[in-house]
Amino acid sequence: MVHTIRATRHVMVEFQMLGEEVKDFYVQSLQHGRLESYEPPISEIILRLASSFPDTPWSFADVGANTGIYTLSVAACHPFAHCHAFEPAPSIKDLLLRNISLNPHLKARISCHAVGLSSRSGFAKFYETKNDQGFVSTSSSLHAPKDLPYSEYPVELQRLDDQALEHKVRLLKVDVEGHEFDVLEGGKETIQTHRPVIIFEVLNSNGGARFNTIASALNYCFFSIIGNSFCCSSTFVSGDQFNYILCPAEQTSNIQRILIDTGLSPL
Repeated sequence: MVHTIRATRHVMVEFQMLGEEVKDFYVQSLQHGRLESYEPPISEIILRLASSFPDTPWSFADVGANTGIYTLSVAACHPFAHCHAFEPAPSIKDLLLRNISLNPHLKARISCHAVGLSSRSGFAKFYETKNDQGFVSTSSSLHAPKDLPYSEYPVELQRLDDQALEHKVRLLKVDVEGHEFDVLEGGKETIQTHRPVIIFEVLNSNGGARFNTIASALNYCFFSIIGNSFCCSSTFVSGDQFNYILCPAEQTSNIQRILIDTGLSPL
């Protein structure tokens, strides 16, 4: 069954993805096919950010794209967005390509890269997690999981700084199950030059302070997303939250306005 995924509350989008037949749990469990029920409030924040960019060609780098829900939603949201989906797991990348093929009107603006991004180029072991119901893995990474069964195989690594992205990178999403710092380390030149807004996840916030070195060197600040609230800080704020925004210092007031418009309250 093909699922039609529609608008968030703030941005009109529509695209299609596979669900039950490929065991994509998140797609098939979206409430009424509405995108805002996927990883709230991050899905709305990403599209609200994307829709705020000017009508000139720009790039979205989706690192850890999985089956493509953010790649497709950003492409559907902004007619000038060129989306680069990075997904090293072969079986998941194949599903990503199938989902893209369901949306021929978006396909020309989406590029798939079957590599993992890191702080270095080369090859490394990739750990694809398994679950007892056969759902598409959402927790595979370059780090061996402690509590889940997995298969392992080699994947190619590249740096974000080595990518030939044809347009200015305005938005960067990094969800790589614990390897986020390495992705940013390998993309510091790109980040410094393009000044994208960065959405990233930190599974273990106790190690989050190391992001301070990147933020300080690049003149970025942090927005911590805590439920339906947010706080802004010049340094990493650890806690129970997982989702953060790294924002160029010169865009702080704009990002704060967007978060408030999305329905979040400042702490």
